[in-house]
Amino acid sequence: MRYTQQAQFEKQSVNKGHTLAQSEKRMVVPPKRYLQQASRDQRGSVKKVTYQTTQQHVQYSKQALVYLPADYRQDRQKPYDVLYLMHGWNMSASDFLGETGTNQMTRWKLMIDHAIAEKRIKPLIVVAPTYYQDRTRITSDWDDDLPLNRRFATQELTNDLMPVIASQFYTYATGTQPSQLQQARNHQAFAGFSMGSATTWFVFQYDLKFFRYFMPMSGPNASDAAVMAKSVKSAGLNQDDFFIAASVGGADSTKYAMKPAIKSLWRQSVFTKDNLWYREDQHGGHDEQSFTNQSYNALPLLFKQ
Repeated sequence: MRYTQQAQFEKQSVNKGHTLAQSEKRMVVPPKRYLQQASRDQRGSVKKVTYQTTQQHVQYSKQALVYLPADYRQDRQKPYDVLYLMHGWNMSASDFLGETGTNQMTRWKLMIDHAIAEKRIKPLIVVAPTYYQDRTRITSDWDDDLPLNRRFATQELTNDLMPVIASQFYTYATGTQPSQLQQARNHQAFAGFSMGSATTWFVFQYDLKFFRYFMPMSGPNASDAAVMAKSVKSAGLNQDDFFIAASVGGADSTKYAMKPAIKSLWRQSVFTKDNLWYREDQHGGHDEQSFTNQSYNALPLLFKQ
């Protein structure tokens, strides 16, 4: 896997209504059994979906990976919460979910199977897209991804990808129109690692009407705190209408930008230690093990409303 990015991004808090058990107030490492596959009947399946998006008058056919929990059945109309999960610079959706089928061995896929099977979290759908139009868009400079992160949040996510997910899977969205997707916001979350974390902050800034929950890992927002606070007011929402579980590896250089960025947000009245949770994975680096650890700790805090 590819984790060469050294981005210059950088009190634990327990959220009211999102409180972890007392023994879990510090970030913990998943049990060793999470490095092995869950039993066959507890493994979620991964599928591909195709959708169309247009950039600069050029239409692209793109794919996203979709994780369906083991209890998902096409003939049962049970709605599921949906987590959108974005990769970082030079990565792809397969870094989280592997390839299609049920036998993937990525740390994140192994973790989510076990976490659902052991009822640490409720069964959910996970959508892993890419912000690259194609692999030729990858450069040697992670900073070149920021316009792509912003474009994904402002154009592609809500206009092109979310309607396809709502039309093909059992979610809480009753249809594919923007108003119907927005009505399901309590059951929709966005997460990302590294430059995917930058995407997550952009989604908060521009798409807050569509998502209640956010899980940025190893990367702060690219906009200043005042702009982020204004986005809440612009969406007609208040401090009780969203929850952010932010985290970073303790040995990850991105924390030296992320930690002060979080503190800057806390200085805005709309961000509190009730709606903005921040933790460090004590010895975690900028890698697969740490973003899996961070997800393991933050996921139980989502979808509490």
